[in-house]
Amino acid sequence: MKRFLSAVAVALVAAAPAAAQDGWRPLFNGKTLDGWAQLNGSAPYTVVDGAIVGTTVVNSRTASSAPRRSSATSSSSTKRGSTRR
Repeated sequence: MKRFLSAVAVALVAAAPAAAQDGWRPLFNGKTLDGWAQLNGSAPYTVVDGAIVGTTVVNSRTASSAPRRSSATSSSSTKRGSTRR
């Protein structure tokens, strides 16, 4: 599963230049969690081999992470996985 997620992350990063030409910007740069916020829970998130990895913490709420929305992005201009500029 880890290899699959890494392959997906590499494919997304490789597709970023083409996406940028269409007015889309990637949500994850494959290197850092800059621009991401933990929404709940206490599970730590890290970047491993270009993929976002969450680690379960026993007896804690399920954690989730999501990109922070910029003030220029409205809910009508978002699609799963990318946001319009």
